[in-house]
Amino acid sequence: MIQQIRVCVAPVAQCAAEAEQTDLQWLSAHEAHRVAHISAPLRRSQFLAGHWLARQALSAFAGAAAPQLWALAANAAGAPTVLGHPHLHLSLSHSADWVVCAVSDAPIGVDIEAPARARDWARLAPTVFSTAELKSAEGLDAADALQYFYRVWTLKEAWFKSRGEGLALERLAALHTQAMPIGQGNARVWQAEGVTLALIASADAQVVGEGWMATAPSWWQVGAV
Repeated sequence: MIQQIRVCVAPVAQCAAEAEQTDLQWLSAHEAHRVAHISAPLRRSQFLAGHWLARQALSAFAGAAAPQLWALAANAAGAPTVLGHPHLHLSLSHSADWVVCAVSDAPIGVDIEAPARARDWARLAPTVFSTAELKSAEGLDAADALQYFYRVWTLKEAWFKSRGEGLALERLAALHTQAMPIGQGNARVWQAEGVTLALIASADAQVVGEGWMATAPSWWQVGAV
């Protein structure tokens, strides 16, 4: 059976504002407990935006149920789960002003990076890149190298999420990313307007996206070295 995927991307401020206009009674006990312990305004907005967007994505994917009727929890690694619907798989990510949610009928992982300022990629590279990736980065100009760094980073973080695991920094260099021909590989990447979004899914998965995700992605294979 071909994997079906719905991906929703939205500005954090817009999505959080929509969530705040509700009574927040749609939050599950698990989510309400987490929100109650978030003191930073931006972090609270990111949490509410992600979990409200997740419900919209679930409703769009399932074609039924109002967004408020879905209930979310988390597994032992902190990955989101859909209560009462073990056949649905959910992945969430946020960065600065953007939040993304992916829903599927099979395991999936999504990650987004929209940094407000550039990271020192050269300092981080030995921890993030495999040996082959380090060689690939050699000779790239500053702009291309930074774009390459975010592509590798998002691919690897999305890979961990697709396995229901949290990011393990000590394991990043043991993963390798490789560019693939169109339609091949277990990952896709969209890069536009300073935003990098990576999706881990089967090569034949049918993806319904929005906005700039309607553009063609690049294709990748992610796995252990």
